[in-house]
Amino acid sequence: MPPPVRTLVLRESTEIIAPPESVRAVFDDLESWPEWNSVCRDAAWMSGLPWSIGSGFHMTLRMARRPVGFSVFVTEFGQDAVTWESTMLSVRGTRRFTFEEHAGGSTTHVTDQKTFHSPYLPVRIFYPRPIIQAMSRAWLASLKRQSELAHVERR
Repeated sequence: MPPPVRTLVLRESTEIIAPPESVRAVFDDLESWPEWNSVCRDAAWMSGLPWSIGSGFHMTLRMARRPVGFSVFVTEFGQDAVTWESTMLSVRGTRRFTFEEHAGGSTTHVTDQKTFHSPYLPVRIFYPRPIIQAMSRAWLASLKRQSELAHVERR
């Protein structure tokens, strides 16, 4: 009998004082992530058309002050959600951002959910909850700051 799949799900969210289209304009500009995102050191498209299903990009993230590279593939891209997946050392990671319009379109509720699965490895050791949650909070704080700034500048 195969070993059970080990799973870890982490979720963080924030409210951004900008409409969804402003937030998405910032988020969808992958190449600019290192300029505003305190977690991302670099990001670049590797294959396919940007943000199309199956397209791939590479990013280097700061994990506990160390650079860790990921190659990911887009599995969902729509007005309300973006999802990508990657695999490292038999751990499959799925990251899903959702964008919900609130307050009549003047704010956006953004959720960052990460799901890690491995049939073999204890994912909580390779992806420690406090480190991953701190990264998600920093990513969302950076997105909030940049989206709100960009929205004010566009007015």
